[in-house]
Amino acid sequence: MGVVAAIVVAATAEEIVWRGLVTRLVAEAVGSRTAWIWAAVLYALAQAPTIWLLRDPVAGANPLVVFAALALGLVWGSWRACSGGSFQASCRTSRSTCASS
Repeated sequence: MGVVAAIVVAATAEEIVWRGLVTRLVAEAVGSRTAWIWAAVLYALAQAPTIWLLRDPVAGANPLVVFAALALGLVWGSWRACSGGSFQASCRTSRSTCASS
């Protein structure tokens, strides 16, 4: 049970930092329209050490985590940008509403 709680706390903290703080700080520099894209790129770059940490002696470097972080960072960032940032709003927002904004 303690491991599950630790994972939930870590995942929540990561979301607050990357989708909240980092996106807001990036928005101040580049504007809110593209901030979520830049935040996703920074999120992927933060995972860059895993390329070498998870390398295989035979296959070599492993960029999978970085690519997954970029893809999911874009998905989560667009979801947050589309919903206005709140979980309740994101649950109520339909896809057509996001596409038209």
